[in-house]
Amino acid sequence: MHLHDLLRAWRDEVVAPYPNLAVADGEDRGLPNSVLLDRERITIPARLRRDEREVTKATLIPARHQPGRPATDDVLDELESGLDLVLPRPLELMFRLHDGGIFYIPNLPEVVDPESHGLRLLSASETVQAYQEIVGGVRDTLSELDPDDSDLERIAGRFGARGDGREALVAELDAVQAGAETGLGMIPLVRAPGTRNYIIYVPHAGREGRVGFAFSDAGYLPEDTMEYAFEGLEGWLMAVLKSRACRRIILT
Repeated sequence: MHLHDLLRAWRDEVVAPYPNLAVADGEDRGLPNSVLLDRERITIPARLRRDEREVTKATLIPARHQPGRPATDDVLDELESGLDLVLPRPLELMFRLHDGGIFYIPNLPEVVDPESHGLRLLSASETVQAYQEIVGGVRDTLSELDPDDSDLERIAGRFGARGDGREALVAELDAVQAGAETGLGMIPLVRAPGTRNYIIYVPHAGREGRVGFAFSDAGYLPEDTMEYAFEGLEGWLMAVLKSRACRRIILT
């Protein structure tokens, strides 16, 4: 499906009057048992991520969306300045739909702090703050590893970067190791609830970039490419729509 078709479907979902949140089995922490009883059950399709091999059973609960206002040109200019990167077109279009927001928020009185269960897309200002945290973590990790050029190539390969993309990412990692505070192609999208982990977009990975986790306890560097499981922002958006933001697939 073309990116514009996906964004149109995403927008239709955001304005839908009665969205649902899919709570996967085993991912119901913090939800009262009464919330999950006698509710519709669904099966989430397998292979929404490259590392998903089995279908996921989930319970649907009523939800709501709380999107941010569309980002202005000035906001996007400040974001690009803060990252020292040109925003990939898919991300720019996302911000032009809404500057962050919380989606798939449980809409039930029994759920305490329902916002903590939602899918929280970072705003432009939050993206810059998260980006600074990630770059600092990567720099500290590289300082401990003291990698040479071949090591940096292997690290870039873990992101799924190949060819010119790998060369570009190696150059950016080398610059960060030397003290650069911007210019690294790792753009945070979502902060996982209650953690310092981020779902990030890596423009250099694969043909259309790749979306996956940056784990704080690993210095925001992946152990292997399985941690970067969605092919492009399109693949990630498709997974969000197909899974109704299933907690296991999107947030774990």
